[in-house]
Amino acid sequence: MPQLIKRQIGFKNARGPAALFGATVVFAIFDSMLKYLTHHLPAGEIILVRFSLGLIISAPFMIRHVRSLDARSLVLLITRGLLGGMGLFSLLHAFRLGTLSGSMVLLSTNPIWALILSALLLREPLTRQRVAGVVTAFLGAVLVIAPWQGGMAPGDLLGLVTGVSVGASMVVIRHLRARFDSFVIYGFHSLVGIAVAIPLMAHEPLVLEPSMVIVLLAASLLGFLGQLGMNYGLRFVRAAEGAVILMTESILTVIIGVLVFHEDLGLNFLVGAAMILGSGAVLAMIGVYESGPSRGAPVDAIRGLDQGRQLPR
Repeated sequence: MPQLIKRQIGFKNARGPAALFGATVVFAIFDSMLKYLTHHLPAGEIILVRFSLGLIISAPFMIRHVRSLDARSLVLLITRGLLGGMGLFSLLHAFRLGTLSGSMVLLSTNPIWALILSALLLREPLTRQRVAGVVTAFLGAVLVIAPWQGGMAPGDLLGLVTGVSVGASMVVIRHLRARFDSFVIYGFHSLVGIAVAIPLMAHEPLVLEPSMVIVLLAASLLGFLGQLGMNYGLRFVRAAEGAVILMTESILTVIIGVLVFHEDLGLNFLVGAAMILGSGAVLAMIGVYESGPSRGAPVDAIRGLDQGRQLPR
């Protein structure tokens, strides 16, 4: 009997990391499909289909919380949706103009921007370790972009813009998580995302080939399955540990970028990517184990990490 109990405990300890790693694999495939779609479809159509699926799934949870919405919460939910919609829009154009690997690595600077914005807006302290992490990540971003090799490419700039949008969204979500669950937040994100997509579709009617429709729907479904796996896995691990595991998505997309899209990676890129991902992992651990509640508003700082990860989806 004790042996059986030990096995059950071991399974519970393992299923969280296993679910998170499975989610990173699904997300990496999802990112690759988005990269492929950006060369065949306008961004508006991709965003519309992606967020329509999210809205359909989240609508029952949103309706249940409509009465509890006040003006401030509504503004924050809309702001989160706008930031998320802009994040996905800039990510799609980063994929179209740049590389999959470069865009995803630069997107991974989002914890750094969240940390800076939290210090400015929530008055959270910037410790020496955090400042060192921010500086390391910035230097890593410079190495990835390599501006001395012909200036900053548009794709790299958009990758950074996506990172800033995601980081800002993380700060907003830290407030929202004190009152709403992830489905409500994601539902409003999808609703605002659809509103963002509609003006982008102001062009001649586009007739999609059946193959493109299948790929687009499959990508949207994978994005949702990745969300489910991530949210399930985060129930069994600490947010910092989950954030570190989820960073493997960037590593997987770099591998896919090389193998599938034949992207060339130089030494500058590899060193810069290691600096960005490494500092992000260290800052995630520091954020959970050393930070207290923000002086600006007492919210659940730990849960903000798991929600932050899903923003550009």
